[in-house]
Amino acid sequence: MPGEKPALATVLCAGTAAAFAAVTPAALFVGLMSLNGWELLLVYALGVPVALVPAWVLGLPAYYLLRERWALTWTRAALGGFLVGGVPASLFALTFAQGPLPSVEGFLWFGLFGAFGGLGFRAFLLSLE
Repeated sequence: MPGEKPALATVLCAGTAAAFAAVTPAALFVGLMSLNGWELLLVYALGVPVALVPAWVLGLPAYYLLRERWALTWTRAALGGFLVGGVPASLFALTFAQGPLPSVEGFLWFGLFGAFGGLGFRAFLLSLE
């Protein structure tokens, strides 16, 4: 598989793995703070569908467009995930917030979750090589 473009189904599975990886830090935090497994599952049940939207709508097309130009490294996967997670959150916050500070905060927090998702995406594709 090195050097060839993965199939669409493979990349969709990698995008799903990225969504789970993006939600995992928040789920672990909530689950460990409350010591309640049901809350951990609730964070996954609500967070993964939300994380799938930018992963599939923004991340996968960006991967297919940029794969021809640059190889997917760990650094590029984390940076791409940071942008895919942070930019939509900051734009959403700009439309509803009173000032720019919530937008910057949303960009940083959701960008961090997106970076975890990008690393999960890279790890899934690397496991198939």
